[in-house]
Amino acid sequence: MLDQITQFEPYSYLGHVIIGFLALIAGTIALKSVKGSVTHVRMGRVFALSTLVACLTAYYFFYQQPLTLLSAIDATLAIYLVFSAILAFEKYERLRKALAFIYLPVVACLIFLLAPLIVQNLSIPMRVVVLMIHLALLATLAIGDIQFGRVLSPSRSQRLARHRYRMLLAYSVIVAAAIGNILNLPVPVVTALFLLGMAVFCIVSQRKKKKTGAFQTNI
Repeated sequence: MLDQITQFEPYSYLGHVIIGFLALIAGTIALKSVKGSVTHVRMGRVFALSTLVACLTAYYFFYQQPLTLLSAIDATLAIYLVFSAILAFEKYERLRKALAFIYLPVVACLIFLLAPLIVQNLSIPMRVVVLMIHLALLATLAIGDIQFGRVLSPSRSQRLARHRYRMLLAYSVIVAAAIGNILNLPVPVVTALFLLGMAVFCIVSQRKKKKTGAFQTNI
């Protein structure tokens, strides 16, 4: 991990690593704490804020090295997931409706960025697979946003499910980035695999709840 400092401005990279691990710790505590408890809420806020800061530094790295475009897309995806998870709560209903039109353009822009990359990298199978996983996830998110946006008054269970799934996906991005950096593995590849695994988990979880008559919502 430390050998990557030479690729970027040292202090900004160290700050990125520290904030990233803070997000990882806060996210883990939030997931393990009782939902709705003071600890869960506080650690959730720390996770959201530290994720935002870590992603902003990722944009700075993209400015330094344009070849890290996919990492910048991962950062945008993480921010999008966190904010859409927060806006699922009823107290942000007015803001959710006001900003609903922003979600789809953001996802559409990311898809349009990924599509040309797939064509440009057809000779590199692994990179194409990574890009396709990102593309599939973004399409799924877009569909989920369309369907959730059409619900005039989402139930509490729908809101909680949406919050949970979006935060889990955002958390998987942070975990993947940490593992990739520690093991010196390509972070976009690790992120794609984690997102794929987490998306499958969310889908299976929804189907189980549907069979048992529990709440369900789109990812």
